[in-house]
Amino acid sequence: MENIKTNSPNSLNPGEKLFDEFSIKESLGNKKGTYRFKVDVERYDKNDNHVETVGTLYTNEFYFK
Repeated sequence: MENIKTNSPNSLNPGEKLFDEFSIKESLGNKKGTYRFKVDVERYDKNDNHVETVGTLYTNEFYFK
């Protein structure tokens, strides 16, 4: 299994019904294998200054053929 290291191009805020969308397979160079996402939840103030890392979570594993 390989952890995917990429940053979200969009900031997502609590209370907003938005989502982040990008092509996972193309981001991986179309390589087959087992992967998962590691998500660090960061908090920023209204001036976009980093305040704290709230936590980390991992998605379920997924496989590309």
